[in-house]
Amino acid sequence: MVPGGSRGDIICASVINSDSWKYFAPLSLKTNIKIECLILEGDSVEKIQELNQYPQWLMSVGEGTTPSPYQNLVDIPEQVVHKDLKEVEDIVYDNFVVIYSKSEYLFGQAIMSTTNEIIQQKSFDMIQQIPGEITISESIDECIEEYHKAVHDSDFLNRINVSHHWFTLK
Repeated sequence: MVPGGSRGDIICASVINSDSWKYFAPLSLKTNIKIECLILEGDSVEKIQELNQYPQWLMSVGEGTTPSPYQNLVDIPEQVVHKDLKEVEDIVYDNFVVIYSKSEYLFGQAIMSTTNEIIQQKSFDMIQQIPGEITISESIDECIEEYHKAVHDSDFLNRINVSHHWFTLK
């Protein structure tokens, strides 16, 4: 982290530019465990073939070898495209309202987005599905320690867009 640093400052401070970088070894992931588990469950021959094609396609995207009639564009197979956000939520968080309270269920699930605002809204939408009254705990944007106040004023703290809110159910 480079508080208040420019893009150049952040890049200079990154691990790739550190003296330790020479001790790093590149690793490549070749197996999609989630797909492998789904294949072991095996619904049908067609489903297993489809599941086998997905990691191969994903690897070709990562390696830049995906065939495409357009330069620098990737043709995404229709079977992996979901046009409805509710459908994505139902796939990622299958049976959410029934088993939301089991922490091990939530640890393996995530929906990614381009902005924190979208994720905050989707998190709130998911929480609204849970029975009970919602209490939102807002933050207080001021430094407690006097020496921090000189470095971080309340305007700076209010501009920070964190990627989560804390919700509790009564």
